[in-house]
Amino acid sequence: MLDIKVIKENVEAVKQAMLNRNKAVNFDQILKLDEERKFVIWEIEKLRLKRNKESGEIGKLKKDGKEPSLDILAEINETRDIIQEQEKRLLMIKNQMEDFLLGLPNIPDESVPIGKGEKNNKIIRIVGEIKKFSFQPKHHWEIGEKLDILDLCVSKKKEIIALSKAQPSFFKTAKREPEIFDAVAKSRISSFSPISQ
Repeated sequence: MLDIKVIKENVEAVKQAMLNRNKAVNFDQILKLDEERKFVIWEIEKLRLKRNKESGEIGKLKKDGKEPSLDILAEINETRDIIQEQEKRLLMIKNQMEDFLLGLPNIPDESVPIGKGEKNNKIIRIVGEIKKFSFQPKHHWEIGEKLDILDLCVSKKKEIIALSKAQPSFFKTAKREPEIFDAVAKSRISSFSPISQ
């Protein structure tokens, strides 16, 4: 997966690399999402600072033997709710960015010839003889599923679970908001097509 920093620092070069791979890509969307992601992170940090300040005030009041007013408590609850909403928004932005980046091919090496298909590739060397079949050979995933030794849906679910462990904030949100986690998981599984991979 391409790093967003590589795209931001070399937009034109990456755009040309995608064209060399016969893929016209508009990077405006991902750059806009990245700006939105940074803004939402800034908003969350600002709200957390506000919440910490309010919590500190409540701590001082309690230390002095006073009860915080209902207005202060309501304000803290409102801040907490806004933070949770912004965290959901941040998760959705990150998932959109990841989906976009996962759809991009790798940047080809400069030595790779530019062309529309296999016919434009250069044969550097041939090792051994190319086998000729009297039938149309199947892809490895088709054979694996037919022999019942591959289960691509289970593999995709495991990948999503591994992702949630690698990204603790995603996993915490999944615990708090299971419907968001389920929606993300379902969208990724349903979009998985082994033939197009």
